[in-house]
Amino acid sequence: MTFPPPKTESPAQHFEEATAAARDALERLIAAANAAGWGTDEITAALLKAAQSLSDANKRDPDPADTPQSAMHLQGSRLVTASSMTRACRAKVCSGFATTTCAKTKT
Repeated sequence: MTFPPPKTESPAQHFEEATAAARDALERLIAAANAAGWGTDEITAALLKAAQSLSDANKRDPDPADTPQSAMHLQGSRLVTASSMTRACRAKVCSGFATTTCAKTKT
């Protein structure tokens, strides 16, 4: 899937441009999901939930590209960074990709 680069610098216009591009991409994604047998309501609800999850993750770690994969860890169905894990939990993480889970993160 391609996504167009921004054309404007004005924050208001930039947001409108991003919204239009996102809507176009979502319409194509929903059409593909419909063709695969998913209903519009269920896929739209799933996309909203996924978008909220990504937004929440971005608030916790604004630039995940700066977090090495070896510092990431699965907690239930959620990926967390080493900085948000307890010391005991960090000790469980294997080298490379983490495959263990932890029950709690520090607050």
